Amino acid sequence: MFSRLIDARMNRAIGADSLKPSMRTELLVEQIRSAAQMTPITAVGALAVSIMLLAMTYGSPTFLPI
Repeated sequence: MFSRLIDARMNRAIGADSLKPSMRTELLVEQIRSAAQMTPITAVGALAVSIMLLAMTYGSPTFLPI
């Protein structure tokens, strides 16, 4: 139920609430396809940032044994 409220609000925000159902479905498919294309790039970026942060903080008191 909460996801439907968010969906309705997002549709109003981007103007999709005034589209025909077939156009709204096409827009949703395009949005999902775009998100799926960006997921690997985002994951690689997050991994790179994590590795850099670990490398920069290695040896700090946080990583030393208690």
